[in-house]
Amino acid sequence: MSEKNKLDEVNATLDRFAKLIEVNAQQLIKDKEESRRQRAQDLAEEKKRQAEWERQRAEDKVKEEKRQAEWERQRAEDKVKEEKRQAEWERQRAEDKVKE
Repeated sequence: MSEKNKLDEVNATLDRFAKLIEVNAQQLIKDKEESRRQRAQDLAEEKKRQAEWERQRAEDKVKEEKRQAEWERQRAEDKVKEEKRQAEWERQRAEDKVKE
């Protein structure tokens, strides 16, 4: 094989390697862009989940505060009823004492 043929073969091989390197570099760029896009999407989804969790937590807190307020209202109402019963009982007892 002549020197010219050998040189042409080496150049052709170098050209193929250069093309492979270029293709690989382009693929790496695409992969990196896809990775960034996916990370951004994952972050957006995580923020959305966090916001939903916080919304649900706030909603649950409001519900619990309403339950607590209702319980306290019922307790106060029961206390008033009991105080009225006690006052009526004491009044009746006093009346009975006067009658004796």
